[in-house]
Amino acid sequence: MSNKQCIFCQKEFANKQNTTRHQKICKQKPNENLMNTKEYEKILNLLDDQKKEIESLKNKLKKTKKTSTTTNNNNITIFNTTQSLKDIIASLQPIDFTKVKEEFETKLSNSYIDKGIAGIAQFICDVPCQNKFITTDYGRKMILFKTSEEQIVADPKASILLNTAIKQNADTIIDKAEDRYQYYISQIREAREDDIEPDNIDVEKKNQTKSLKTLVQGVKNNIPIDVPNATNVMILKGMENKVINNAIE
Repeated sequence: MSNKQCIFCQKEFANKQNTTRHQKICKQKPNENLMNTKEYEKILNLLDDQKKEIESLKNKLKKTKKTSTTTNNNNITIFNTTQSLKDIIASLQPIDFTKVKEEFETKLSNSYIDKGIAGIAQFICDVPCQNKFITTDYGRKMILFKTSEEQIVADPKASILLNTAIKQNADTIIDKAEDRYQYYISQIREAREDDIEPDNIDVEKKNQTKSLKTLVQGVKNNIPIDVPNATNVMILKGMENKVINNAIE
């Protein structure tokens, strides 16, 4: 594909710069606010590779016993693992939510906040939980991680990990999101006072930070989130982690 052609709608432009500008606001762009164009292409390539890997895994699983599950008193589903699955997850480091909180307080930067809830999911993947969970079932969007008590948790849609981390750090996220929201409000106001159309990026980030505050406040008030773009970030990262941890031979 030419670098003068939009990867989403295939519209042709006079030069690469105009193409890049258009792709930021293209109406056919997938609802993945976290991704820029290069990141999107990278994910497409990753998905193609992972589809082949998933098929290989399915063939291997046919030769092994089915894995059963139980539920503990906290309603967390835990794998009764076969020896094979135990070997797969043996290299995973446990997630200590005390340390997760410390990381949120000291390392959550504006670059993550500006991307909204998908940015928070990316921060969880990049910093406090880096390489500490894997995707075990792409179709059902299932990840797996260890607790600090060495329990193995099967987490559909990564909802346990997402909601736990967000609720624990709700005040930190809300405060930072409010600061960024006010910043973009001021940027937009200044542009309009100078009779300039506000930058679309500023408007988008203002909306992202406002939405982030609302979602996190809901989690703080015990309303669990189920946001596809945040889940997708976790699932895709879990697939990468699976390779990094040599989970599939």
